[in-house]
Amino acid sequence: MYGQHITLIINCKPLITNKMIYLNLIGSLLIGSSVMINNMPEPPDKPVIEKTCWVLIEEDETLTIYERWISFPDGTKTRERKGVFSVKSETKNIIPFISKAEGIEQWMKGVEEASELPVHDSLSKLIYIEFNAPWPFKDRDLVSEIRTNSDCDSVCIEVFMSAVTDCIPEKSKTIRMKSYEAHWQIIQLGNGEIRIEFSAYSATPPIAPLWIQDPVTLKLFKDNLMNLNELLTLND
Repeated sequence: MYGQHITLIINCKPLITNKMIYLNLIGSLLIGSSVMINNMPEPPDKPVIEKTCWVLIEEDETLTIYERWISFPDGTKTRERKGVFSVKSETKNIIPFISKAEGIEQWMKGVEEASELPVHDSLSKLIYIEFNAPWPFKDRDLVSEIRTNSDCDSVCIEVFMSAVTDCIPEKSKTIRMKSYEAHWQIIQLGNGEIRIEFSAYSATPPIAPLWIQDPVTLKLFKDNLMNLNELLTLND
């Protein structure tokens, strides 16, 4: 009896370790640790949401992090995060890193595959991203529509990312992420300095208790933006 009990405890450890690895792999996209007040709704095409004010979470000499809660009409809520940093660069050097598959996989952690899908609309593009997860979890993937708007004002370029669910068939061993919204602002400050603002949220249900998941997703959010900051600095 005692030997069997000890064996069960030991055999649980790989599952705990794998769950943490899984969180780290897909934490890049689980930006908003959702609090589900009602049953999970189908993600609306154009969600009408209420937003609280941004709250400063962390700040250092490189990166500033904000958070706020947003509410959907059916009562569900999720957290939105925003990161802000500045670099000495040019807009033309930044856009490929945030709007092209080969650029995204250079700074986003846990990406197994990233590729651009064919589209008929020349005003937008589709990016496929797959995250490889350890056993016993399924891989996750995301198809994101990316739209660039350079008309917000004379010194600002915006890039929008939105999850697309029915563009390509879902793989049998992969879970499709059906909710993801992100917004980039590339703002020229003058003297070659550019401020980058990135905000994102997902109504994806938590895969672990929030007290476990929140610190992991926050760390991955920061790590990814620091990776991007370093890349942009090196490529200046």
